[in-house]
Amino acid sequence: MRRAPKGAGSVYHRRDGRWVAVLPLAGGRKKALYGKTQAQARDKLIKAQRDLQLGQEPQDERLTVGAYLTRWVENTCRPKLRPSTFRAYSDIVKLHILPVVGRNPINRLTRDHVQGMLRKATEAGKAPRTVRNIRAVLRHALNQAIADGLLSRNVAAMAAVPRLPRSEGKMLSPEDARKLLEVAQGSRWAACYEVMLTLGLRRG
Repeated sequence: MRRAPKGAGSVYHRRDGRWVAVLPLAGGRKKALYGKTQAQARDKLIKAQRDLQLGQEPQDERLTVGAYLTRWVENTCRPKLRPSTFRAYSDIVKLHILPVVGRNPINRLTRDHVQGMLRKATEAGKAPRTVRNIRAVLRHALNQAIADGLLSRNVAAMAAVPRLPRSEGKMLSPEDARKLLEVAQGSRWAACYEVMLTLGLRRG
């Protein structure tokens, strides 16, 4: 067998049965890519080499959802969100996402994982709006992961969320409307109230 060109990487069989591809990196570093078969390891090596040619650091297959989201909250959310919004994002990540899917490798997270997380939140009694917010935060984080070149699709966007209950608006009865106009007589807002009640205008 001919030796691979210097810097091209190598693929070999481990004693534990796995195949590993070794990719040389700048500064003498090396990156190991594992596969169940020789072909799988070689495919990962080819993809990593392609990423390097595009100027992208090869993905760390051990990067978990928890590690990425923790970094995302601090580096992306904190600088650009209002303090109250940042706290809400941070709480959702810590309380609802990390305990359920935080240990999953981010590149192996599936729609079923996300759907199961949302189902657990629903079964725990969380309101539909809270469940929707949990998915929204994870969706935003995975969009950033796609921009970072870590993912090719957003599995959170594929997950279904509970519908929000429709709220019925409260309306004045004809008798209440007449009383309002009577009390408003002489007020600077009397004409405004009369127009709103007559035409059924909303406050906006």
